[in-house]
Amino acid sequence: MTKDNLKKLHLVELKNLCKKYRLHQSGSKSQLINRILEIEKPITAVIHSHPVSLTAPDKKIVGVVNDDTEKSRQIGKQIEQKKAQFLYYSMGVRYYVMDKDFTFSE
Repeated sequence: MTKDNLKKLHLVELKNLCKKYRLHQSGSKSQLINRILEIEKPITAVIHSHPVSLTAPDKKIVGVVNDDTEKSRQIGKQIEQKKAQFLYYSMGVRYYVMDKDFTFSE
């Protein structure tokens, strides 16, 4: 929801949204709106930067966020060609061992 959309809601409706998100329901309308907006912010995925010592000199570790279908498709092609191997999954990111010269095309 946008701030403008939330401003159009009545205080009772904002309190119900706060209850839904398990937020404090007391305060002014603007305080409730700010709490709701804070909880609805998208979480940015931080992909771990692995030390070089974990990979062979001609390989690198690449992380792909689950929602990134284009990068997942490109990784899938590399796996089919035996140029990439799934390493592990952690917190919404799949990690692969790849050839060092691999880059994602835009």
